[in-house]
Amino acid sequence: MKNQKVLSTSQNSLYNMIGTMVYCFCQWVTSALLVVHLSPEEISVSNTGLLQLAISVTNIFYAISTYNVRTYQISDTQNQYASGDYIGVRFITAVSAVVLCVGYVLVLGYSARSVLCIVFYMFYKLNETFSDVLHGINQKNHRMDYVGISYVMRGMASTIVFAFALITTGDVLVSIIAMAVVALLIVVLYDVKSTKQFGSIKPIFNKKTITALLITCLPAVVSSASFTAITSIPRQMLEGMRGEEALGYYGTIATPLVVVQVMATSIFNPMLTELAELYNEGKIRDFVKQIAKNLGLLICIAVIVCLCVMLFGKFTIGLVFGEKFVPYTYLMYGIIGCTTMYVISWLCTNTLIIMRKLKVCMIASLIALGVSALLAKSFINLFEMNGVSYSIIIAYIIHISVCSIIIYKNLKLKGNEK
Repeated sequence: MKNQKVLSTSQNSLYNMIGTMVYCFCQWVTSALLVVHLSPEEISVSNTGLLQLAISVTNIFYAISTYNVRTYQISDTQNQYASGDYIGVRFITAVSAVVLCVGYVLVLGYSARSVLCIVFYMFYKLNETFSDVLHGINQKNHRMDYVGISYVMRGMASTIVFAFALITTGDVLVSIIAMAVVALLIVVLYDVKSTKQFGSIKPIFNKKTITALLITCLPAVVSSASFTAITSIPRQMLEGMRGEEALGYYGTIATPLVVVQVMATSIFNPMLTELAELYNEGKIRDFVKQIAKNLGLLICIAVIVCLCVMLFGKFTIGLVFGEKFVPYTYLMYGIIGCTTMYVISWLCTNTLIIMRKLKVCMIASLIALGVSALLAKSFINLFEMNGVSYSIIIAYIIHISVCSIIIYKNLKLKGNEK
């Protein structure tokens, strides 16, 4: 392998943020804007609800397909496992996720059209699954410019083909299939090629290694799936209780506010490599300063977004989605709370993974999922669509509380070792 240039943390953050923002903007355009305006008028809201259902369900199984190994992979500073080991595990988890997803939707008895949309959207998500493990290699080599470029290419290409397919066929299922195909082509032609320069990316299927990694990261994947389901389960309950249109309205209003989550996680994600190095070197004071800096930045982003909603929310919703969505603008405040709490919880989870406290991640996420599922139905009955947001916020607060206690104790012990 030739000597490679290394980008700084700020450069990696910038590339990752730009790429992730473009990618998520394209996903928002696809899942909210295009599906609303390019679908036949009589089924536009129904199509939106169908796509939101597919997104909500597959998010759970996407977490299983990645097995939440990315943070473990980039914090493997001693190179305990080779890149091929992580890729081999990813093949195993991806196949398992597809099987579980198919079984899940069949057991729940969704309509045939809903099942097909969910399954093919799952295949689309698998492109993210495989690019994620390759991006982990890029990140570990401090070259997240490749990650940013990949996000931009996949986001723009997926949006274009989705729009073209929806215009020509009016069928959201055909559009999902088209996205899956073009995303696969980019992963094969760009991600694989750009990552090869850092060494072999041939998957290794060593039974002993795969078993060890699967067992080690099992608490993390349970944590990740539960963490995702904290949001997904209340949304699915809303669809079951109030129908596809209600989920369509809620999901459409929610998508612009993903900007808070995307901006924060895309900025913080490259910093995880630095956090892992600081923690493993015992630089606890610098570690804490970095965490505090991230939280301060997140609060600033959330405040700015709240002010923008207050000043321009109704106008923007009416302009982008149409007047029929304006009465639901009030949902944005609760969703801002959800996304802010999500990012704090995400940061807590990744901090615990760096500390190798994977079982704590699992327990905290399961507790929070139980709270979310327990509260969702009664909250939806009490607060209608806002009940989804309120149940999610309370669940994340519980999650953050549990994680924070363990993080504090672990940092204190690590500091005493010096």
